[in-house]
Amino acid sequence: MSIHYLTTPASPTNLRSPHHAHTYSYGEAIPAVASPQSSRFDVNRPPLKHRATSTFDPYATPQDSRLYEREEERRTSSGLGGWLRTRIARILILLAVIASVLVITSVIGILFLVKAGDHGLPEVLGVGGQPPRQNGIFLYGGIRKWDMTEKTLSTRWLPYTCGEKPTDCSQTTSDLSFFIDDAALGINGFNASASVLDLQSAQTGFRHHGWEQFLELDIETEPRSGESNLKGLETDSLYPFDWYRVQVLVAAVTSADLNNTVPVIGAHIFNKVQAQWIASTDYGYLDDFQSSSTKLFIHITLERNMVIKISAFLIIVFNWMVTLAILYMTLVYTLGRRQLPDGLDSVTLPFAGLFALPSVRGVMPGDPPFGCLLDFIGIVPNLSIVAGCATCLLLARIHRESLTQLPERKRTPTV
Repeated sequence: MSIHYLTTPASPTNLRSPHHAHTYSYGEAIPAVASPQSSRFDVNRPPLKHRATSTFDPYATPQDSRLYEREEERRTSSGLGGWLRTRIARILILLAVIASVLVITSVIGILFLVKAGDHGLPEVLGVGGQPPRQNGIFLYGGIRKWDMTEKTLSTRWLPYTCGEKPTDCSQTTSDLSFFIDDAALGINGFNASASVLDLQSAQTGFRHHGWEQFLELDIETEPRSGESNLKGLETDSLYPFDWYRVQVLVAAVTSADLNNTVPVIGAHIFNKVQAQWIASTDYGYLDDFQSSSTKLFIHITLERNMVIKISAFLIIVFNWMVTLAILYMTLVYTLGRRQLPDGLDSVTLPFAGLFALPSVRGVMPGDPPFGCLLDFIGIVPNLSIVAGCATCLLLARIHRESLTQLPERKRTPTV
């Protein structure tokens, strides 16, 4: 225990030591005993605001450390920069980021669903810059299912009769028979047995709001790009930028006289926005074929939804982030000569990645076949890099452990 002496200040009054019942006069030394619990009487110590609060400081006490921390907090908490360092600010920023992301994605989802639910009204459109045609049959249909395996689109069409105006359409009140594809050409006449729908106007509107009589068509895709090189994108290999196109030829005749054809002037898909696909409809006319009325070529093109493309891109980014992290860890522990952690965690991590990355790739929407375009910029290089990293870390672990576990050489005594 050390004793320090304080000189009494020039004061008109005397000072009394708390430890001694003695009155000191001007200029007389006052002994101050430094206790192990407090160092406030040590005059050789620097002021409080300049002292270090490290646990290695032999003079610091818990009370002094708390005072110093409060002083530093008050000094740094002034202004916006100090407020951002507080715990409350970090929590508020975290909640703000989560709320912003949820609001943006929710608004996009609601707009997408509203757009998908907007069916629209039957309306005849012009083709090739020509005005819309008048007085004919309009097919108003919906997509039921798109079979990616068979490349077949299942649809249902309800016949409407349109008048002078493009939007002046109502359900058909005539008895009609409909034919598709080769039967619609009517080269050898129309055969009633080949009709896909024999519409009876007397039965229309009694059940299912008029949807009890409809054309149910399973339309296959056109020749693939590999066969006829049409536009070059119609293939699974370009997921998620692939698209598919189906086509059907439709003709209508009166049921009473199969030789009396009725012009078909338009078609429209009302549920064009699907969960994973967006459908667009266009059509063309076959006029005056064998002196018959207009027949309609219906073309439906299916493309991947933008949400599918974004999701596939995010999955690729995630796989690359994991791959680069494993690659960096491998470089640090091999070329950087950093000591490997105890155990086999650093070795098992890349081997686990070899099984985890294909599982993440498997959650891509639409379940694309392996070998598509994204695999050559995603899972294939990812697995190659991770496999190389796993091998390097395993060899490094074996080599370094063998150096530390060499048996001691037995030395023969020399005389």
